[in-house]
Amino acid sequence: MKMSGQRFDVIARSMLPEEETAEPLETKTTGTVPSWLNGSLYRNGSGIFEVGDIKMKHLFDGFAVISRYDIKDGKVFYKNRILRSDTWNESIKANRLVYSQFGMMEFPDPCKSIFSRFASYFKVNTTDNTSVNLVKHGDAIFTMTETNKILQVDPKTLDPVDKVDFQKLVSIHGATAHPHKDHDGVLYNLATNYQDRKSAYCITASEPNSDKNAKPFDNLRILGSVPSRWRGSYSYNHSFGMSENYFIIFEQNVCVNLFKAAFAKILGYAYSECINVYDKEEVQVAILSKKTGQHLKTVYRCKNMFCFHHVNSYEEDGHLVVDFCSHENPKILGALYLESIRNGTLQSNQSYFTRLVLPLNVDNNTPVGKNLVTLKDSKATAIKRDDGSIFLTCDYLTDDENSKIEFELPTFHYEKLVGRQYRYTYGCSLRDKIFKIDTVNRSVKVYKDPKGNCVGEAVFIPSPDAKEEDEGILLSPVISTDRQSPCYLLILNAQTLEEIAKCEVPISTVIPTSFHGIFDPNVENLE
Repeated sequence: MKMSGQRFDVIARSMLPEEETAEPLETKTTGTVPSWLNGSLYRNGSGIFEVGDIKMKHLFDGFAVISRYDIKDGKVFYKNRILRSDTWNESIKANRLVYSQFGMMEFPDPCKSIFSRFASYFKVNTTDNTSVNLVKHGDAIFTMTETNKILQVDPKTLDPVDKVDFQKLVSIHGATAHPHKDHDGVLYNLATNYQDRKSAYCITASEPNSDKNAKPFDNLRILGSVPSRWRGSYSYNHSFGMSENYFIIFEQNVCVNLFKAAFAKILGYAYSECINVYDKEEVQVAILSKKTGQHLKTVYRCKNMFCFHHVNSYEEDGHLVVDFCSHENPKILGALYLESIRNGTLQSNQSYFTRLVLPLNVDNNTPVGKNLVTLKDSKATAIKRDDGSIFLTCDYLTDDENSKIEFELPTFHYEKLVGRQYRYTYGCSLRDKIFKIDTVNRSVKVYKDPKGNCVGEAVFIPSPDAKEEDEGILLSPVISTDRQSPCYLLILNAQTLEEIAKCEVPISTVIPTSFHGIFDPNVENLE
């Protein structure tokens, strides 16, 4: 089955530099913006897919553009800003791609001598085009991607004010764009370390600095690590799981080949071309203690699939419940090329809300061949095999596997319930639907855009003094598909998925593709 090009190709539309907004623009609001909703929604994503005569190839290649929706006193203003990273600045100056992106190699300087160009093949320029996510750590806002570099941005101007290179602080070479912030403010992330063809997955930790003169992440440290089961390769991970006492790492079968990566410039490989998919291998799930960083000895495995995004994880009655979005085809990472998105030939690769349940109390006396999951109403299984490993089967929270919904970009009441037992989660179809899943009664609510427009990640904002977990609103950026209608910010009732307000930007204004965002209630940042 193919995805509809008419509905989907707008996410690959390249914004022009002159389409950047000079000042915040007031939106035209239909409905009523809740009076208590004050703050800024920041969004980050690939917005510009060309420089000079060079056109990007992959959805993850685009230069970062940050969008900001300022909400105050019932009014909404929109602003976007191209992220002035070194990657952007130097590429624009040179009129070519100076730093390699996910699916695109950098282009050598034609003015250099042959010797200088040859020498440049041995110099790795890691991109700081942090176009995937935003996170607030302490009082600072950072843009992130999957390299060792992140940028601190000014919340008002949206320009970089500082750069953090994790590799200069601890022994890691890259980190995910989805760190977890615990209830005490500690920021954890999954990073990768590789040396001499050996690699490991590391959990890093950083407390918010109380000293205002200290720089964020100065206290970054490695809490624990797990070695890769493959020599010369490590698993690609976009996110990871965290419960109150554990970290969950999926060692997936989509792997980076270290030999190819080391000689990528010489071989002419983009990062995406350094990835191998081991179709016949099972996914291995590693569990680390949050208190000690120690790797649990039990080996958990499940069928071959791919996960971009974890939802939430929690512990219940001696089990570790892990919720995530699973792609049935592990090759989805290599499918998101702009050409196939734009011409409508991108093959549908549905992602499902998926649950694994891991029994924690496993030892030598645990019987082989028996389902160890004892949670009430759970359809997940965990069976010990002869080799001592635990094989896990998934629970999709639906009675009929054929009725599984396409579910990605998950959100929930994160600030209150991360790592804890929760009930409701929200996601979207990557096209025109927003879903709400009740994990207790296994029901689904659906919002469908009436014109088939592309809806973005729905960020949950709780109501003041909310008594129910789902009492609040959802904020979702919507990109118009017909290009003759305005893009807008959609505000939904989080309990019913009914539309509360639609805030349209001027029709001539381009809202770029955004992957992820955060809501900051700090009204002092509003212009």
